[in-house]
Amino acid sequence: MSNTLAPVILFVYDRPDHAKQTLDALAANELAEQSELFVFCDGPKKESVIERNRQVVELITAEKERGRFASVTLTVSPVNKGLAASIIGGVTDIIHRYGKCIVVEDDVVTSPNFLSFMNRCLDYYSDKQNVFSISGFTYPLKALEKYKYDVYLSYRACSQCWACWEDRWDTIDWDVKDFAELSRSFIKRYRFNRGGNDLYRMLRHQMRGERNSWAIRFCYAQSKQNRYTVYPRQSLTRNTGYDGSGTNCENNAEKRQVETAFVSNEFVLCDPLPNKRVLRDFKNQYRVTFFEAIAWAWKKVFKNS
Repeated sequence: MSNTLAPVILFVYDRPDHAKQTLDALAANELAEQSELFVFCDGPKKESVIERNRQVVELITAEKERGRFASVTLTVSPVNKGLAASIIGGVTDIIHRYGKCIVVEDDVVTSPNFLSFMNRCLDYYSDKQNVFSISGFTYPLKALEKYKYDVYLSYRACSQCWACWEDRWDTIDWDVKDFAELSRSFIKRYRFNRGGNDLYRMLRHQMRGERNSWAIRFCYAQSKQNRYTVYPRQSLTRNTGYDGSGTNCENNAEKRQVETAFVSNEFVLCDPLPNKRVLRDFKNQYRVTFFEAIAWAWKKVFKNS
């Protein structure tokens, strides 16, 4: 795998204030001026978002002239594809051209060494086939307080800010053709839920057409292949989208509203083994009780009624 910098892909829609924060933070990164930025803007779904969508397009268009990145390429969809189709299509396009990519959504604020960490990980783990993707986010897990490495492994991928390689991305079956087989097997469902007891439930909702998520299918592909995501011990990002403006961010939002101080130290990369305490604490971040599941389902029914 080449040691050239990975292209950065940013997905935007109708939140100009969030997008500006994300852009400014990315531009403050050490490697921003050497990084190519590809921005995909989905078309408005309804009339009420047309003006905000236009403001986002203007913001990105103006960014082209600022010289904060090596280049800025904007792709505006003439129709509304939805977040899942936008991300799958945009990533597929860029990752097939560059072999790897770093992905950020418009509600993620990154630390100044985010791009450095992600690029170093893409190079270091490119030939390590047990690694499926890289995350720039992490929870302040209690098990990490005495953890001695700068990175750890998780069964679950991150959808907020992540990086991947073409050879891993191309293994994903977006149609989940073996879902019936998964549903019939307790062992396979149990293995999938090692990253959180909400995973199989979310995939079931996806297959029923009750959810439109690229991320749950991404997570399933990783789990099915028995691979891991590499996480930093200290988070390099924080999310500004849990203010009600985001898509698919209602579940356990309080847990995920991490305000970890950004770190500027140099990370030492290594090949850690899966740590049982860390995996347990990580899984608990996504623990959904029976009553929470019922409340979520009722809220969904009420919302769609």
